[in-house]
Amino acid sequence: MQISTLLMIFLSVFIAELGDKTQLATMLFSTNSGHGRLAVFLAASAALVCPRWWWCSSAAQSPVW
Repeated sequence: MQISTLLMIFLSVFIAELGDKTQLATMLFSTNSGHGRLAVFLAASAALVCPRWWWCSSAAQSPVW
């Protein structure tokens, strides 16, 4: 397996996934010198995890039809 093949596939998928607005916003926040990278990472991670946690906990409490 050649490294050039892996790099080409990685870059293709990476560029295709950059269209997500969440990733673009996170990258813009991390480039701002006023925000620490760790703070941006933690806030973005929490924003992605909390809705899933809320959905799973509320779905567990709803009746099954």
